[in-house]
Amino acid sequence: MKFKQTKELIYHAVSIHTMMGEHFLDESGRTENQRLKLLLDYLADHQGSQALRLTEYGESAPDNILDTWFQFIDCDERFNQIMQTLSKDESTVEEVIDKTIILYDCLITHFENFVNLCETEEIRNVFNCIVKMEKKDKLKIVRNVRMLDDL
Repeated sequence: MKFKQTKELIYHAVSIHTMMGEHFLDESGRTENQRLKLLLDYLADHQGSQALRLTEYGESAPDNILDTWFQFIDCDERFNQIMQTLSKDESTVEEVIDKTIILYDCLITHFENFVNLCETEEIRNVFNCIVKMEKKDKLKIVRNVRMLDDL
């Protein structure tokens, strides 16, 4: 078990989205497959936007919420495993989509666990808001990727 402040957990999610975006951009630069490149460029841009939204959310939250400490189970190992699966050689469109959805599911579960650990309604609301934001983002990606399939 570890102790972290709410703001550290929010910025951890920001760093995950940033790493994902960098990975997608790097992979886009290495592929010759135009459909895959289009998907990777979209995902890289989208991850950057999500990281920015979470950063803005973290900056706008009251200090008493951001500075709150609580105990949680460390999930870094699971995120590192997922990020390593992203780092394999060139992927297919379907593999990129599957890996992205798995990463989102892991991130959503991560924050849902924080909701269950919160002792105050105010902090629970912060993490519920992040869960909703991540779920909405995941659905948006899935919807837009389906449109890409129609191209």
